[in-house]
Amino acid sequence: MIDTALSAWQAVSRHRLRSLLAIAGVAVGVCALTSIISVEQAWRAAVTRFFSKMDIQTVVVQIPETHEWGQASLGRPPTEADA
Repeated sequence: MIDTALSAWQAVSRHRLRSLLAIAGVAVGVCALTSIISVEQAWRAAVTRFFSKMDIQTVVVQIPETHEWGQASLGRPPTEADA
């Protein structure tokens, strides 16, 4: 166990920039996942709060099977004015 830790420490000290970049990459990845999960939970809470006033327990969003993505009921792709 000590040999493994010593070998790892030597690798980190020999390749400082590579080690720093690897640590930074892991930190950015963890922060990105945490923020994505937090935003999703906040949106879920906001939607639940909005619909709970109407005494609705479940909200289902469904795209009609007869339409393709982006076509909706317009029969054409939506424009900026439609949005």
